[in-house]
Amino acid sequence: MVVDANVWVARAVETEPDSLTSRRWLGRQLRSGTAFFIPNLAVAEVAGALARRWGDSPRALSAVRAVVQFPRLQVLPLDETLGNRAVELAARLQLRGSDAVYVALAESLRVPLITWDTELLDRAPAVVATLQPS
Repeated sequence: MVVDANVWVARAVETEPDSLTSRRWLGRQLRSGTAFFIPNLAVAEVAGALARRWGDSPRALSAVRAVVQFPRLQVLPLDETLGNRAVELAARLQLRGSDAVYVALAESLRVPLITWDTELLDRAPAVVATLQPS
């Protein structure tokens, strides 16, 4: 599964409304042997989101290291092919560029995209299975 940055952020920030659900869902998937994928862009997205919420860069970097070391998680590069497909999807589905990268990655791997983002949940199913963590 491709897991959007917002799921990792919700997992780390206990005050987020979807924190407990994200933690439980990731735990269940981990126990079932699920493989997780994120684009390398996600690492910067999670770091920035956590640093802004916490106002604490060292804490955010530590949390990002925990994400990158999550069992069965693969961080995949945003190469030219994936980037070009993201451009097409951003225009076609009217998505933010970073969101289009997640859709392009899920499409290329033929796996679902897991997200809390309502825009992705509404628009991405034209290309990939798109689900909330639940």
